[in-house]
Amino acid sequence: MKIRFAENRDLEFIVNIYDQAVNSGKATADLKEISIDDRKEWFAEYNKNNYPIYFFEINDKIVGWGSLSPYRKVREGLKTTAEISYYIDYNYHRLGYGKRLIEFMIKDCKRIGINNLFALLLEINEQA
Repeated sequence: MKIRFAENRDLEFIVNIYDQAVNSGKATADLKEISIDDRKEWFAEYNKNNYPIYFFEINDKIVGWGSLSPYRKVREGLKTTAEISYYIDYNYHRLGYGKRLIEFMIKDCKRIGINNLFALLLEINEQA
């Protein structure tokens, strides 16, 4: 098991796993698949020392990813607040990988100066 920061080569995996969530109709508010081009600008805003994207690997196989995103970044009083999101490849659901990834991300918040997290939960999400 390894959790690492995302690299440029990972964008395809981000899109593939995210599109699984879109197609499930249970894990995102997006209603249509995204493309790599759709995510290039978004991806460029993240870095390991500010708002990271994390990759969860098992035996060099990517099983999921998560991100910490700015929350209302134009409001100075919320600069230590971030939105936490994660997506696990549907072939690896219900194995505890999401929980491990979330725990790692929460612990890493101290390093990057995030004191508050929030998540959007959709009513249709099923408890893992």
